[in-house]
Amino acid sequence: MIYTTGYGWEVTDLTSPYGADVELPWAGSSAILNYIDLDIATMTSYSPPLESGRGEILTNVALLHQTPSYSANPSAYIDRVVDSNFGIAKVGANPQTFKLIAGATNLGIISSVILKFPITKGIASTAHRHVLVPCNRQLLQGDVFVFHADYMSSVEMPMDLEMQMSFNYTID
Repeated sequence: MIYTTGYGWEVTDLTSPYGADVELPWAGSSAILNYIDLDIATMTSYSPPLESGRGEILTNVALLHQTPSYSANPSAYIDRVVDSNFGIAKVGANPQTFKLIAGATNLGIISSVILKFPITKGIASTAHRHVLVPCNRQLLQGDVFVFHADYMSSVEMPMDLEMQMSFNYTID
């Protein structure tokens, strides 16, 4: 039988360079997660900014088969479990010698969305994204969904971020 359920969380007054995580355990029996319908929105927390700049919010959704742990840095990233099925990323070509940062794989991440937006003096800033994430992943009792958000900005402007989602899953 196919089921759907909704969930959402919000972090208010998120300031640069900090982040937060929320854990949602799967308490049911074995199931197949078909997809997640994910909506992410952000806006300035209160009065319009006093200066112009740019902002970036990174969000992740992870499905972990173990208790999550988090980095000690202020962004509170989900600790990476490197996927041994992939090699180490390297630069293929960069004739203009741009600054490149090649990340590592992170086992369990099923969605990563970055919201980049201008911050204009005197004008409230907002950004949003809607994503349908096909999964076809097995859920086992004890699995944990982790929702992460962190914020970087060139100006001091607290942001509110909200993630709303619906899960579509099948139980035989």
